[in-house]
Amino acid sequence: VRFFLGRQTEHGGLLANPTSSGVYTWHKDVYRRSICQDQTGQHAMCSQVSQSGLSATAAGSYPLDANNPNTLLPDWEDTVNLPFVPQDLTIDYQTGIVRWRTGINMETADSEGYGPRPTGFYNLVVMVEELKPGDTDIAQARDRNAVKVPIDFLIYLYPAMHFCNADCENNLNNILQTMETKDGLYGDSDVGGMYPLSGLGQCKVCGGGGYYLSSNDSVVEIDQDDVVFNPAAYNAGTSYCVVPQIRTNYVAATGETYETCCASPSTQATDVEWGVVSDPGFSRTSNPTGYNFQGCLGSAPQDLSRSIVPYSGTLDTCNINTPPFFLTAATTPQGITPEMEADTEPFVPYRVSYEKGTTVSFTLQAYDPDECSEIEISETGLLPNMVLGPPSRITSLGTEAARSVQRTFTWVPYYTSDTTGTIVQTDNADLDERSMYSVTCFFATDQYLLTSYPYHCVEISLVQPTVVAWCEPASNDGRTFTTYLGDQLCIDLCVQKSPVAGVNYNIDVRAVTEETSIAPDPTNPNFDYPFDSINFPASSSFITMQNPAALQDPYTAQWCVTPEDDEECAYTVCFEGVDMDTFVDDTGSKERTTTRCYRVWIFNTVLLFDEPQDLAEEYTASQLIMPEDGYSMSVWTRPFCGVRTGPAVNETVLMFLSNRSIPEEHGPMIDRGLSIRSAIQWKETAQGNGAFLYFDEHSGDFTSQDFFACDVWHYVAVTVAGNGSSTLYVDGALAQYDLPEEVDLLKFSTKDFVTSSRPDHDSDIDGYPYGFLRIGQDFNGYIDEVRVWNRALSSVEVDRDMFTRRVDVAPHTGVVLALSMKPSSLPQLLTSSTQVPSIAYPGTIPCVLGMDQVVGPAVGGCQVEVLGWSFAKSTHLLCSFGDYQVRAEYISPSSMSCKTPGVITPKFVSVTVSNNGGLFTNTEAVGKDVKFLYMDSVLYMDGSEASGSNVDGICEELLEREQEGDRQITFGGWFCPNCGPPGTI
Repeated sequence: VRFFLGRQTEHGGLLANPTSSGVYTWHKDVYRRSICQDQTGQHAMCSQVSQSGLSATAAGSYPLDANNPNTLLPDWEDTVNLPFVPQDLTIDYQTGIVRWRTGINMETADSEGYGPRPTGFYNLVVMVEELKPGDTDIAQARDRNAVKVPIDFLIYLYPAMHFCNADCENNLNNILQTMETKDGLYGDSDVGGMYPLSGLGQCKVCGGGGYYLSSNDSVVEIDQDDVVFNPAAYNAGTSYCVVPQIRTNYVAATGETYETCCASPSTQATDVEWGVVSDPGFSRTSNPTGYNFQGCLGSAPQDLSRSIVPYSGTLDTCNINTPPFFLTAATTPQGITPEMEADTEPFVPYRVSYEKGTTVSFTLQAYDPDECSEIEISETGLLPNMVLGPPSRITSLGTEAARSVQRTFTWVPYYTSDTTGTIVQTDNADLDERSMYSVTCFFATDQYLLTSYPYHCVEISLVQPTVVAWCEPASNDGRTFTTYLGDQLCIDLCVQKSPVAGVNYNIDVRAVTEETSIAPDPTNPNFDYPFDSINFPASSSFITMQNPAALQDPYTAQWCVTPEDDEECAYTVCFEGVDMDTFVDDTGSKERTTTRCYRVWIFNTVLLFDEPQDLAEEYTASQLIMPEDGYSMSVWTRPFCGVRTGPAVNETVLMFLSNRSIPEEHGPMIDRGLSIRSAIQWKETAQGNGAFLYFDEHSGDFTSQDFFACDVWHYVAVTVAGNGSSTLYVDGALAQYDLPEEVDLLKFSTKDFVTSSRPDHDSDIDGYPYGFLRIGQDFNGYIDEVRVWNRALSSVEVDRDMFTRRVDVAPHTGVVLALSMKPSSLPQLLTSSTQVPSIAYPGTIPCVLGMDQVVGPAVGGCQVEVLGWSFAKSTHLLCSFGDYQVRAEYISPSSMSCKTPGVITPKFVSVTVSNNGGLFTNTEAVGKDVKFLYMDSVLYMDGSEASGSNVDGICEELLEREQEGDRQITFGGWFCPNCGPPGTI
């Protein structure tokens, strides 16, 4: 079907026009004849005129006098008195929803110019027409012969209610009452009737009768307060109401009142005045001396003379009634009502989806901000077995609870019995008769205004049971992701459940933090020991997640990490999808996906120089160094020895060069045009050690001591002050002890010298820089963490920089270059060297992932292999067993060897490692705490047949006791199964 507004001929006579004689008519001549009789009192004369239905001639012959006070009806107007569709009223031809633009009130148009509309009754006829195959537009349905059914409505348009608080003056016996109360209070305080909760009962309707206010402030009530229409009281542009009242006089000396005319009460009613609200002196007669007219029940503008609105005068301060509203997460106060996706056109209902065989349930909450309140929640219609539960207050609102109501909607699955025809509840999805798709709408009302535009609607979708699953095939399970310090990594995760479009489940993605027998997959070599346990970096989180309340299906999320200084480790991270509506707890639920695990490797990266042509160049740092300010440069390097076959040379780790070919003056200084401005170089000795040296073409070379080991990481720094005083540092600026409580010092070297050579910061005539930085020329080994400052560092700053992981963040000042060699920093370089991941340097904080043995004697002395990540080949590699530190031997980036220290008592201790003797594994940051168990002297067995021990005499003793008839035996002990790598049982 389709819906249309009835034409004038289709509107019936439901709202005929009343006459003074009590007759209701649609005929103009009959209506005007009644006016004629009211004005003249000559019924015979008016009746002599022929009545001929809608006769304009006959209707025009009736005499009219607009100033005649007996005229109680306005003159006939076709636009008012004939049937018509109310102006600005429209209907949606598909849904039948009627919308009427009536303005803000009966005197004020809205912002788009609609209205105002007079209050009162309006007739409306809606035609419901059949929709035939092929009908595609409105005109086609209206102009062809189709089955039509008229539906007649009588609409009452009323002004916004005004009320005052409970203290307003309203104590007359014949005041205008509201609802079913007898005391004038708006808001029924009694329980019962259509609404089982009591109202606030705190307000009164504004107005309450007319008053005289005497000069001595005494209030005298009027004798009559019936509001009637009186055309004679017209006063153009004035809001007024007319109240016929007995005229009285006031005797100031006695305070008494008396009638001005008639001694007999029977004649008092003929002595009448008409009060006008906007004219305290009245419009036709004078006010009694010492009196002002203060109010009446209502007022009406001249052009809407048949309407009355509440009076807003000096007696009462009126408030306009406001509609209630549903409480959602977006309102104030907040509530739990399902929030519509759009409450403006086009309206979009809240969408929920449930499986067949499960109960649909949600709670509706509404609130009325008015001082007086009779609030109710109802529905526009319910399908079979839908129930809107009993109302109750929202107690969480505290003192505001009396202005609220809540009701719970439930729809229990059911089927209809074949034998009895009754509804039977069921949880069997196959028997569930509920519709797969339905829309149910609700409204809140204060028994005056409704939340009807729009109605608060919920779209319910029911689907056959299904299981939440991953969007992608399982082939990605076990995939390895790599990233670097400070570089964000995100893993996209997607789960889905809905088998049909438009039906969404409340699904989510969760991190799995506990291992199971199948996750991580023990058959997947990616998760061999020590990667078989789950650990997450502490700074990781889910971001860019869709709001679960929005019921997105498929549901996508991103798990992301931006590694921090103490998170450079290897991680096994696992996830699962969960149906939140069936999720019970962390221990189990059928509504889960399989667990998916991924490897996340956070690498440190270095540059490898092992070919004659290997080098790297950078062209910005030189331009940022002013000669008078000085500068500093530092680098971590791991030189190889014994690989060069030609003559011995000084291998350049890094150096500032210049392309300048001629000398040039710079104020008091002269740039001689020298090529090598400053260089850090490595020189191998015949003994298999080496020394580091500083060199520039102006001042020559300055060499450290030559006891530094090959194939081990070393820190080298050069500081040059503005006055030329300089220092070469190797492995620090201050003495450090190898181990706590020991006196062995670590090897380091400092060399002071003076030079006036500086990096070239100028450019040629074309703007091309003269100066540049070259890394690794003729060098064999690894280089990492090249840093340059535009100032001279102090010795304390040099010592601090040696193990500072990042200088590209605050509070480091003066840094003009920081190359960490990770991929995101390499675009600054022109390089022919090889980028090598997984090689750590001593500033990297390593992590421990496992051990080949996790149990040992309390006396210590056991050589154990520690497995982990980011192990650096340094001169100061340490293991820590609880509070005890021991030297470690480097094996590989993921393995080192340590000898367990002794302890006094058996206990568990955390095992951590350090690449520099100062910064140890942060177990919380890497999400893994590897423990070593110290025990008293124990018998250790490796699982082979040859292991174990025989205690002399025990077996023989047991045999003797058995021969004596005693077969009983009791034995026990303390046992610690090896929890190390699988396959060693």
